[in-house]
Amino acid sequence: MIFCSSADRGLHHALAAFPEIKKAVPAAHLKIFYHFQDGPILNIEPNDNTNHRHVVELANRLRYCKESIERLKPLGVEMVGSVSFNEMKKQMSEAEVLLYPVDTVAFSEGFSLSIMQAHAAGAIPVITSADCIGGIYRNSGCLMENLPVKTENIVNNAVSALKNGAARRRKVKRFAMDYIWFDIAKDLEKFIKNTEKVKVETKSEPLISILMPTMRPGGLDVVFKGLENQTNQNFELIIVDGIYKYRKDIVENMCKHYKFKVKHVEPLRNKFPTTCIAHSTNTGFLHCETPLVLMITDYTYLPPDCVDKHIKFHQKNPEINKGYLCPHQYK
Repeated sequence: MIFCSSADRGLHHALAAFPEIKKAVPAAHLKIFYHFQDGPILNIEPNDNTNHRHVVELANRLRYCKESIERLKPLGVEMVGSVSFNEMKKQMSEAEVLLYPVDTVAFSEGFSLSIMQAHAAGAIPVITSADCIGGIYRNSGCLMENLPVKTENIVNNAVSALKNGAARRRKVKRFAMDYIWFDIAKDLEKFIKNTEKVKVETKSEPLISILMPTMRPGGLDVVFKGLENQTNQNFELIIVDGIYKYRKDIVENMCKHYKFKVKHVEPLRNKFPTTCIAHSTNTGFLHCETPLVLMITDYTYLPPDCVDKHIKFHQKNPEINKGYLCPHQYK
């Protein structure tokens, strides 16, 4: 089994269920793909009344997860950390179950890329109906628990998937096939090929602003690594951070190791735990120094030529006042 998202997405439920799963399926093990960012949030007391209750709950969950992972190592729980995209595909393909009992502190799950990737890889998702997940995946072949989460039901669903998953595995893969966006990707490739020969002048000021709203811990290492390797470094990164005050120092220290320009700002109207990506995006626009903006989400890895291709396309087609979003592909 694998878990591959931030800890606030229900990792504490997965860890609570694991010992009983292990009793029923002795060969079961759990790999966790996530990079914990330790910081001031871990120092918030369990009964703190100076921070919002969602923040206190998030701190409690993070501490519980870190302690539980250590205690469950002998039973087969492994904290792997961040891995490459290709390694994640490999792990998804080898896994039998995505143990992902989502239970967010605030409404934030609109789609869940991790769950769709698991469908495509044939890893049976053991999930919850949190936020929009229930409406999207109810009949996908996954095993879904309605909120509030009951550990016993998570255990039963995981054991069922591990012991009797062959037919269900075929069903989840069929579900994913309906959402392979190859046609859109092909259209984007046509635009890219038509602009590859455009010469881009090197300038000291940024040519493009990369705007990334975020509301959850983690994900920044993936973005920074992708941007570090860009063939065209004439960009600025704008992070509009809903949990700005909890990781201001963390981001400041990260930026010291990278050469590109970074602006780390707080949303004007929706500070954590209020969630509104549109407000965060508008805040980011106010900080953009360039007329060209590439909007991304957290946990997004940009291939090395991504910035260059966006700049070239818009330089060759200045009259086209719109952008093209490359969707995720499930292969």
